[in-house]
Amino acid sequence: MTYEEKTLLGTLAGVLLLAPVLLGLALGWPVWAWLPLALVLLTIPALLGRGILQRRAQQQIRQEMREKQQRTEDPPTPHPSCEVSGLRVPTVHPEYPLLLSANVHWIPGPGAAGPGPERQRAIAVESVHDRASAVTAETGALDHEITAHRLQAALGTLRQDGEGYLQAWATDVSLSLGEQDAERLRALSEAAKDEELRQRRRDQERGLREYLAEDALKDAGSAVVWWLAQGEMTKQHLEETLELVDSLDRLSQLAHSSGPARSTPSSSSRWWTTSERTSAETELGGAGQHGFEFDGQNPDPGILPINDQADRSALRIYFAKHMIETVHPEDEHQRALFADRVADMFTTHRMLREAAGIRAHYSLSEPAENSRSSDTVVDDAAGPQHTRESPAEGDESR
Repeated sequence: MTYEEKTLLGTLAGVLLLAPVLLGLALGWPVWAWLPLALVLLTIPALLGRGILQRRAQQQIRQEMREKQQRTEDPPTPHPSCEVSGLRVPTVHPEYPLLLSANVHWIPGPGAAGPGPERQRAIAVESVHDRASAVTAETGALDHEITAHRLQAALGTLRQDGEGYLQAWATDVSLSLGEQDAERLRALSEAAKDEELRQRRRDQERGLREYLAEDALKDAGSAVVWWLAQGEMTKQHLEETLELVDSLDRLSQLAHSSGPARSTPSSSSRWWTTSERTSAETELGGAGQHGFEFDGQNPDPGILPINDQADRSALRIYFAKHMIETVHPEDEHQRALFADRVADMFTTHRMLREAAGIRAHYSLSEPAENSRSSDTVVDDAAGPQHTRESPAEGDESR
């Protein structure tokens, strides 16, 4: 017990003894009344002092046990050791082991009989290697830096080997991974992430296809409602939707058709709004058509522009080529003769540009009588125009 504690207990005992004496004298109590009270109050400091002594004793016992345990765990100063490096330890990736480096220490067991120094070294290294392998086998190869800290704690304590010959531990533990193996593992990790992303996108695409096939395009009515939901509910949008009812019905049928899709005259490669269709019809001379098809194929969009002035001369050449190829698809000689007659027909109707285009495509020679007027070009942007020849030129041609 310390001096301060003794002083505190003496002061408390004096106060508790004087309190009942002064109280009894002031109130005129008899001695037999205040004396037992004073004795009872004196037991309080005695109990407090006993508790302090017991606590001190327990602290001293714990301190002695702690010092004894530390002396038991701390290895003696003289002990054999060796340095090892490049020990392969497994990971969760069997093809990518880690390399262990450490200083291995051991204490031989008691008794004269036992293995020699070389075998002790081998047993200690094997014991440390087995303990390290048990830790690294549960971790990834790329996590070797974090695993090294776990090994420091696991291998830093003394542990007896399986046969009881010695106690071994390790210090300065480090793990390393080959640079090529690290690059391969990073590449595999990136590939796995990319594959997961592609799989998520495929799943998203499957969900969209399922939604379109089983809900949005289930029938014509569902297709119309789906198209209405794609824009604002305005009068113009409603009118455009009414124009597309046939196309939506066709689209719904194609979505549930198992055979190959075929183009129909009512189908188009583009859905037009009412304003676009009106503009196209005006440019085509009010014909009310917005597409041409031959054997299920649309013509070259460069020949018949929808939103620009139509090149009618190019359109006539296109139709003429299609007719020539259809009439004589295999006989080149007959096809050339027929092309020559078509070119003569264009020449007769003063369509020299069309005639020249047909002859150039089929490598036909131009008649001598037309060579003098080959520089006469007809501009058919707004319709065919015939160039009249002077009487003198007519006489020369005759």
